[in-house]
Amino acid sequence: MKLEFCVACGSKDDLQHRHLVTETKGGSDNEANRITLCTGCQGKLHPQRYGAGKHSQRIKTAFAARRARGASIGRPKKLMPDQCKEALQRLESGESRAAVARSYGLSQATVNRMVRSARPSGGLAP
Repeated sequence: MKLEFCVACGSKDDLQHRHLVTETKGGSDNEANRITLCTGCQGKLHPQRYGAGKHSQRIKTAFAARRARGASIGRPKKLMPDQCKEALQRLESGESRAAVARSYGLSQATVNRMVRSARPSGGLAP
């Protein structure tokens, strides 16, 4: 039965008529499985469904904790730092980017990113 008030707090504003047990979890569509709640009480009943606005804050907090522990964030590096220096030296000596990429099993795009990231610290010219 659809009530005209929230069964949890008694509010008469912004009512929602919902299933107690959702149909995806085996709940029926009969009146015994229905409940009337206001938006606030519905959000408290199902915080995982309505807590999406807090998701970005949880992600930022998790990243900050990882940085504090010294963990890296993002995709894993393709080359170790010494391999990267060696590859950059080979490029500076005139070896082609394609040849360097092939020898390390990388794509040319990865070598290009490595070169771009090395530029600010006095790396290769374009």
